[in-house]
Amino acid sequence: MEEKNLAFTAFSQSKVIELQTQFRDEIIERWGNTESFRQFEEIFSSQSRKIQNEQISSFYCTAQELFEKLATYEGKTPSCLEVQQIVQKWQEYISEHFYQCDSQMLSYLGNLYITDERFSEFINRFGGENLAMFFSKAIEAYCTKQRSESNER
Repeated sequence: MEEKNLAFTAFSQSKVIELQTQFRDEIIERWGNTESFRQFEEIFSSQSRKIQNEQISSFYCTAQELFEKLATYEGKTPSCLEVQQIVQKWQEYISEHFYQCDSQMLSYLGNLYITDERFSEFINRFGGENLAMFFSKAIEAYCTKQRSESNER
């Protein structure tokens, strides 16, 4: 009987590590010199890997919950109250757990959700094919309203 050499490459973390490095390099290139990135680095670099993993897991649960709720409003306008409340919760979640997400940063994120297919694919799996676009439009409506309110003050 021939002995088979079993390989466990399917359980290897090498692809995950490669992607993490690629994404980290992209993030540093795009936002490495921003105050938001410095806040994120300060928070994450001081935490253990276990705490970081728990935060990421919590992030995915929160994202799923919010995006599934958002999907129920796809037939409405992006500026309707219910959708705007979801955008506000998303902004607050990011600010509370990662970095200060002001209207400008939120607007950048809304654009990223439709210009980077990785984000689009992630968001769209919770609703229709255009949930990311719907979310981006909702974010832009929210940010426009925030800017006009701050100009009125």
